[in-house]
Amino acid sequence: MEEKLEEKLTVSETILKKERLLIPLPLAVFILSVSLTLSVYHLFTGVFGQVDPFLQRVFCLTLLLVLCFIHYPLGRKSWNSKFTLFSMVDFLLIALSIFCLIYPSHNYEAFQYRVTSPSTMDIVWGTILILLVLETSRRVIGWVMIIISAIFIVLCSFGEYLPGFLYGTSVSWSIMIQVISMGDWGILGIPMGVVTDYLILFLIFVAFLIETGAADVFINLATAIAGQWSGGPAKVSVFSSALIGTISGSAVANVVADGPFNIPLMKKIGYRADIAGAIEACTSTGGQIMPPIMGAAAFLMASFLGVSYWSIALAAVIPAVIFFASLFFVIHFEARKAGLKGLSPEEKPKLIDALKASYTVLIPLIFLMVILDAGYPVRIAAVAAIISVVFLSMLRKKTRLTSQRFVKALEGGANNCIMVGITCAAAGIIIGGFYTTGLQTQLIALITHLSGGYLTIALLWTALVCLVLGMAVTTTVVYVLAYVFVIPLLIQIGVEPLAAHFYCLWWGVLAPITPPVGLAFYAAAAIAQCDPMRCGLSAMRIGIILYLMPFAIVFNPALILLGTPSEIIIVTTTTLIGALYIASGLAGWMRYKVNLPSRILFIAGGLLLFYPENMSGLAGAALLAIPTALHLLRSPESSPS
Repeated sequence: MEEKLEEKLTVSETILKKERLLIPLPLAVFILSVSLTLSVYHLFTGVFGQVDPFLQRVFCLTLLLVLCFIHYPLGRKSWNSKFTLFSMVDFLLIALSIFCLIYPSHNYEAFQYRVTSPSTMDIVWGTILILLVLETSRRVIGWVMIIISAIFIVLCSFGEYLPGFLYGTSVSWSIMIQVISMGDWGILGIPMGVVTDYLILFLIFVAFLIETGAADVFINLATAIAGQWSGGPAKVSVFSSALIGTISGSAVANVVADGPFNIPLMKKIGYRADIAGAIEACTSTGGQIMPPIMGAAAFLMASFLGVSYWSIALAAVIPAVIFFASLFFVIHFEARKAGLKGLSPEEKPKLIDALKASYTVLIPLIFLMVILDAGYPVRIAAVAAIISVVFLSMLRKKTRLTSQRFVKALEGGANNCIMVGITCAAAGIIIGGFYTTGLQTQLIALITHLSGGYLTIALLWTALVCLVLGMAVTTTVVYVLAYVFVIPLLIQIGVEPLAAHFYCLWWGVLAPITPPVGLAFYAAAAIAQCDPMRCGLSAMRIGIILYLMPFAIVFNPALILLGTPSEIIIVTTTTLIGALYIASGLAGWMRYKVNLPSRILFIAGGLLLFYPENMSGLAGAALLAIPTALHLLRSPESSPS
């Protein structure tokens, strides 16, 4: 038990708290130094700018590779486990990672000159880099990226021998390595550039917020606001997950952060275990599309579209608000139907006390949005937000950053970047391989043929591809693969580029609550102590708007601010009303119990309000008018039991 506890400690905690080390102290100091170097270096370049983008990316990737081999070791549970024979392999891989930094940096001008005609040693360097990225992606993501990358390597090498739409020009190994390891569309291309330019700064910002108690602040604030309402703890989950989602961008992280608080409370007031877990899984999943920070995919989207991150965050606001409002509707109707109460005054904190404690978190977030809105570079905004967190934390003893907590935050920011950074590097292999093979035209032609040229069918194919991918890899990987494979098709058949990107992002977000494989509902079910599959099916029903919203975004681009002010207001209002009636129909409750015919009409009318044509909107309103009037005019006593 003691060893397991030690393995959960960060390197800084283990050293500074003088916990028992199972590895030599100098090695532990080295591990900590790598994390701190990664964070401090990017804070420095965030203020003063980069020396050279290519070298910055190589430096960042090298440190991430080293950290990955340390924190995801072969044959051991953690960085602080006893060495095994496999440790020699890790040491060799770390040495090769350092070589990948030294080689291009040693004579960088000559290396740049050879980019279009690489030498034999350049090819060796590129091959080693690709193999290191593949191995680290296997450790942090799994075999999926290895398999997909291997497929594209085969397509590049043997394209002229393959049948059907896979046929293409075979590419020599040297050209393929040149594109993937040295080109703008490879490992050190756009995705890795996003990581080094500003994503790691936001992860450091998040680490500082968490270290100052952001999760507790959000939970207390949400409990103070919504805890007394009917089904209060479930509504607290909506508020707290939306708030925590602004800093984590991870469904599982949200479940782990506030699930242990919210799920037992929901069960205590009468929610079934699977419903409590499903509510937590849905609200936590929505955190990935909640501005201002969202997840890594939002930063990639800004780079792929060539727009500011702030414009992406603003475009995400209305869909995110509608989703969380729909969850609120479902939870409210379910609570009223079950006759559930809220928390007693003694069980919830006072709002004034929660607000007093929230300034250390809310002010930096507001400050971040103001700086972004003022047009400052994203890196400057992130660094300024970090400084504001450090300054404000000093005003209260409880949140004050001691030297140990400060170091832990820097270390946490670097470690949080391991999965994202390795994912983006591995995505570069796929992107480089895809463009090297020239398969884009053939793939678009194939999906166009399968869809028959119909937008709705193409959207369904795209949704299926993103959903299946999302069951095996992270949202960021799903989005990058969609950017390569299917987003060009959607744009070609008439979908607005921003809507096409959001459509695929939302379907990637859906995987954590979709059976049979969904990490969010599995984590929630473990806390709720219920059957995971039952929890997952309940999550699908409760989070139905998550499945409808991508289509609404494509058919109603005004939802992502692509329209006139009047169009945005009308579409937002009708979609929100549609969400209300769908929630009511699924729950079978409004003011009181809704009979079966009215439930069907509520769901049908609500769905029609999601569609853009005037006739369908009028048809939806007509379907809703009569059952709504009858429901409101009937007294609760005469309603069906």
